[in-house]
Amino acid sequence: MDELSFENIFSGEPLPERLSLSKRALNSFKKIGGKGLAIIVSDEEWGPIVKYYYLKRSKIVSKLLENKSLPVELSIAGKHAEEIIMKDGSKLMIFSYEVPSDTHSRKKTNYIIVEVRPDANAEKLKPIIEKLKKEITKIRNPNKGLLRRILINVLDKQMEIN
Repeated sequence: MDELSFENIFSGEPLPERLSLSKRALNSFKKIGGKGLAIIVSDEEWGPIVKYYYLKRSKIVSKLLENKSLPVELSIAGKHAEEIIMKDGSKLMIFSYEVPSDTHSRKKTNYIIVEVRPDANAEKLKPIIEKLKKEITKIRNPNKGLLRRILINVLDKQMEIN
């Protein structure tokens, strides 16, 4: 009966949560060409939504937060492309990962969207995001704090390598 409470029925769309990084992790992210990051999840009720983001001032993160249809459009593009260039010139890398559905026997596809500089080092960036994907898929419902720790850990390890 709890699930049918007034608050749950009329709670509205889940709001995106801002991730924060340490200065060291931020420097690592920028060094490899990252400008912004968003995690789009397939919400059971709302469809693809921005659940977490980093660097609101990046073009793509700002647009994702303003335009509620853009996560859907990028989810569709993510089924067919790993990189796209937006009309405004922003270059995006799209990484998909699957997680179990809470209500169905099928899996849900979520996406990590990374806005990158034109000179981004894809050879260094891809393994970082792949590691992030691997860690996220181990956890049924990662929260903001856990995602922050995973992302900082992955980026800090990258700094140690360089």
